Amino acid sequence: MKTSLKIAVVVSLAAAGLLFVRPGQTGPIPGPTAYPLLAGAGLAPIGSQPVDDSVAQQLNSLFTSAVGAAKSIAPGPDAGAQRRAVDDELRAELESSTTNNPASAWTPSVHLWLGRRALVRCGYSLAMN
Repeated sequence: MKTSLKIAVVVSLAAAGLLFVRPGQTGPIPGPTAYPLLAGAGLAPIGSQPVDDSVAQQLNSLFTSAVGAAKSIAPGPDAGAQRRAVDDELRAELESSTTNNPASAWTPSVHLWLGRRALVRCGYSLAMN
């Protein structure tokens, strides 16, 4: 119950734009023009942590690989299972990325994305984590 409250607070603050303010920010925040796949997935750097471009590049390469793998799936009886395998692999890689970069400005956004994907896939126990 506490986790869902935390998620609700983060989502409402993000919607209000309060988490995107960066005091002392000297350069532009990587956004939709720098990483269109990340922006399309709803990912953005959040919080007051410094934005590490290497993490953004890693996330962008994960999404690029997943999109490429999904596009290469030939229509057929097992196409759905193959798409699910690609999605599962992407989620596993993103979970690994958040574990390896817990202080990244991208981590809260990735956690929200993973929660939404788990909810869409009816993984309610995953969504609560």
